[in-house]
Amino acid sequence: MQKTARKNIQYLLGLYENHIPIRRIEELAEIFGLELDRKVKELSKGNRQKVGIVLTLAPEVDLLILDEPTSGLDPLITAEFYKILREQQEETGSTVLLSSHYLGEVEKVAHRVGIIREGSIVEVATVQQLKRMAMKEIKVEFASKVALQKFSDQLSSKIVEFVILDERHASFMVVREELTNILDLLSKSEILDVEVTSPALEDIFLKYYEVDPR
Repeated sequence: MQKTARKNIQYLLGLYENHIPIRRIEELAEIFGLELDRKVKELSKGNRQKVGIVLTLAPEVDLLILDEPTSGLDPLITAEFYKILREQQEETGSTVLLSSHYLGEVEKVAHRVGIIREGSIVEVATVQQLKRMAMKEIKVEFASKVALQKFSDQLSSKIVEFVILDERHASFMVVREELTNILDLLSKSEILDVEVTSPALEDIFLKYYEVDPR
């Protein structure tokens, strides 16, 4: 006979030394819309994932290791999961090790990020530190083609990359250390608009996976 979600959860949580009250399980099941008395084989992929979520959040532990914990969950449930997880971290001081390919999600919840390439850790830093190490993207709208050409003639290929020039618009990447110099150069140009942005975590992540042409 197939066990219900309730029975499965109670059995697995019963392996912990500390007793976990059934009301805690029921509270979490209600929050995430999990029907505890349905058989596991009848549950959708998303609802089976919710069983794992309840198993994760019910006990108080010092370390949680999560591998793609929100796969198959809708955005509202995902947001609720991370809200409760953060609350528990603040209350208990627990550590969470999260493995995920959803880099936007990592950017929202992680304090420190480790990037693994070919089985080795190639970088460990906060999201803010990674962004500071990365290049800035600059997009400029010039007042005229002449102004664009004049600015382009003064650009050095040593400090900018991925330059795209189109009519009166220019976009390029610049290392953080040269940002002041570029902005000073732009201040002397005839421009209508300028936008400076930091790359998303996904863009930084992909830089570590670029194939070395050598």
